[in-house]
Amino acid sequence: MACDLTYGRKEACKDNVGGLLAIYVINFDDLPYANLEFDANEAISGITGGGTINAYKFELKATTNTFDEVNESSRDNGTSLFTGTLTANLKKLKLEDNPQLNKLSYGRPRIIVEYQTGIMRLVGAINGVEVAVNSNSGGALGDFSGYQLIGTSTEGSLAPFFSTDLVSAGLTVIEGV
Repeated sequence: MACDLTYGRKEACKDNVGGLLAIYVINFDDLPYANLEFDANEAISGITGGGTINAYKFELKATTNTFDEVNESSRDNGTSLFTGTLTANLKKLKLEDNPQLNKLSYGRPRIIVEYQTGIMRLVGAINGVEVAVNSNSGGALGDFSGYQLIGTSTEGSLAPFFSTDLVSAGLTVIEGV
C-alpha cells in the first residue's frame, strides 16, 4: 500500500536551533509547480523551464517569526491536509514598502522559509500562500512598530525541502533594500 511506512526515526542529537532567518517571496505564476524537480526524498533539487525566476528576500532578525504546519486527517472523509501558518514581523513602517506589501496581499505567492539551521522549504508549493499584511505600532517607545505578515497555505503534503541552495536550484535571489 502506498501509505505504508518504510522506516522509523531515532532520537535526534541536541544540535538543533529554532527560528527563521529569512523568507523569499516568488510570484505565483513565475514558478509553475510542474517545473519543480524532486529527488528520491521528495526534496526540490532543481527548477526546469528556463527563464529568470526571482525570489525576493526579506531578512528576519527576531524571535517572533514562526512557521508552523498543522495536519488535519479525517477517516470519515478520507482526507489529510496540512495548513501552514507563517508569521513574519518586519520592523519599521516605511513609505516605500507600502506598494510592495499591497501587491503581496493581492497575490498568492509561493514563499521559501529559511530556518536558522540553513534548511529551506517551499510553502504553498501547489496552491500558493494567502498573505495578510498588518501594520501596527505599540503604545510604548520600546514596542514593536512595523508590518506583520501572516501567510496561510493549505496543501496535501508537508512543505517540501530544498536539497540544494536556491541559486543552484535555478532561482535569482533579489536582496532586500
